[in-house]
Amino acid sequence: MTSTIEWAEFALKPGVSEQQMRQVSAEMQTAFLDQRPGFVWRHTVRLSEGRYADVVMWQNHEAAQTAMSQAGASPACAAYFNLMEVGAAPLVGTVLDRYGADPI
Repeated sequence: MTSTIEWAEFALKPGVSEQQMRQVSAEMQTAFLDQRPGFVWRHTVRLSEGRYADVVMWQNHEAAQTAMSQAGASPACAAYFNLMEVGAAPLVGTVLDRYGADPI
């Protein structure tokens, strides 16, 4: 099985706080991502003030694509995405090499 990474950069819309984003992110995690077959883990990374990325590990490319196609029908995803300004679609790639321990 080949692992797949999803990288999704975003900025917060004006007036949205990091605390608010993190709360809605946690709700989306529980209501949507934790329920998706093939989901492994997700990290939200602060790139700079008001700019972030979600880094998601999937068991395979198919699991990532299926979840991405289902996200539009999820109220929890809609609430999360509504806080964001997104410049480009998420990048999805296959893991070629793995070094170090898996994240905890």
